[in-house]
Amino acid sequence: MLPPGEPTCEPACFGCADIADTRTAPYPPIDHGFAPTLSTAPVTRHAEFPSPLVVGRAQARSLRGLPDRSRQRMNELLAGLANGPLTDTDTGYLTTLFGTPVLNRLKLVADPPAAVRTLLARFDVLLASKLARLDQLIARAIGRASRLSITATTSGRSRSTRA
Repeated sequence: MLPPGEPTCEPACFGCADIADTRTAPYPPIDHGFAPTLSTAPVTRHAEFPSPLVVGRAQARSLRGLPDRSRQRMNELLAGLANGPLTDTDTGYLTTLFGTPVLNRLKLVADPPAAVRTLLARFDVLLASKLARLDQLIARAIGRASRLSITATTSGRSRSTRA
């Protein structure tokens, strides 16, 4: 507890009410003398985690939407080219997605609208290996989730149905 007459805060600062006397102790008084001793294991709490099946399905759902979100972003870039050139962020996005050699071959710097239209038209061909890898990740997320879910539901024994 603060000694009487000790300032607690300035009214204009820190959001204190504009009152005449700011030299009153805060309510409720803070007593720092409480230090209980635990006689057993520590008292802890934790949030329940979602099951592996739920997590795997959510990951797969998010990964499935990735190509559509990329196409949508590219359509936005194409529409934005009517208002001005590509920003460094936009060029970085396209470079990350397609790689510098592809962008150089399509002359992105010289003719951005034509290059972005070509990238959209050949999206599946240019990203075939990345889309195949994405399919593998989706299958892995679903498969791993179902295997972990089955393992988690076996009670008591160390039996596991993992492949």
